[in-house]
Amino acid sequence: MVEDGSSIPEYDDDDDVEDAVSSRSGSESENTSRSGGKSGLKHHAANGSDPGTPTRRGPRIALLYTSVFLMLVAIIGGVWYFMFPNAQVDVPDEEKPIKVLIIGNDTLHINDVPNMLREVANMSKSWRPLEVTCLAKEDYSLAQHLQEKDAEALIKEQRWDFVVLQDRWLQPLQDPSGMLDSVRTLSKAARDRGSRVVLFVPWADSGENERQEVLSAVSRKLAERLSIDVAPAGDVLFAVSNKHKEIQPYVADKHHVSSIGAWLAAAALYSVLTNQKPKLIAEKFLFHGNDGDESHIPVTGDLAIDVETQVWQTINEENPGRKLGLPVKNAEPARGLEL
Repeated sequence: MVEDGSSIPEYDDDDDVEDAVSSRSGSESENTSRSGGKSGLKHHAANGSDPGTPTRRGPRIALLYTSVFLMLVAIIGGVWYFMFPNAQVDVPDEEKPIKVLIIGNDTLHINDVPNMLREVANMSKSWRPLEVTCLAKEDYSLAQHLQEKDAEALIKEQRWDFVVLQDRWLQPLQDPSGMLDSVRTLSKAARDRGSRVVLFVPWADSGENERQEVLSAVSRKLAERLSIDVAPAGDVLFAVSNKHKEIQPYVADKHHVSSIGAWLAAAALYSVLTNQKPKLIAEKFLFHGNDGDESHIPVTGDLAIDVETQVWQTINEENPGRKLGLPVKNAEPARGLEL
């Protein structure tokens, strides 16, 4: 029973009760030893506490533990970052771009092949996006790229999934041994970085069927000797134009390619890189050609389907027994074998 009429304070836990009892006992003993109650009140005020207000230590301890935990997490994270600066989050394969480096000459960029490769990937709904980088200099051979060291430096700069090599279009005929040495050196640099190598086979001028056969034969032999893949762009152009006379893969000079010619060259490369049959969708196409822009490819309907199939068949014929593209994890069965 409280005789002075004061209310009984409420306490959150046993510690608060003990603190309050201790505080109150000390106050009472102090008041008993001194005259009057005011001096005791002044004493408590000076020490920053009130005998009627319990101390709350539980929340303070919880806050202390939380601060220590966050500090430990920050320290561990900092140590991990400096010990493993290149550590990356594991990203599913289908979200990673296929990194492609193309090394060649102006045959590539004049005919818009790198950009067309991206276009074909978009049309074909590639199972992985393509990230294309191109090093192309006017009328350059692979031997000249080697002399300047820029190609090797770019190969070693990062890990490319594919390194595509394109020499001068007449190099297989004029200097096959020199071409072999250049391709071998660049292939070794690429393989040392874990990249797969593709030889881009050029096209002869319009109507030069025999020359194209020789270009392709020498290029295939070289690729077989070095165990690298072949992107037979020239074979594809001639196979389609010989079968479908209405398709004109060349412009007026009979050397540079038209919109459909650029698509055929890029589709050949795309099929080797992805092991997928390319799709030809005219309305989803923009070609930046040698003679100006063409807003679409003039090949649609059943003709487009037949062209797609012919490209895919030519690619497999020119790479017998070779597993093209990159490994596909959890991919649809036989996705790349559609005919």
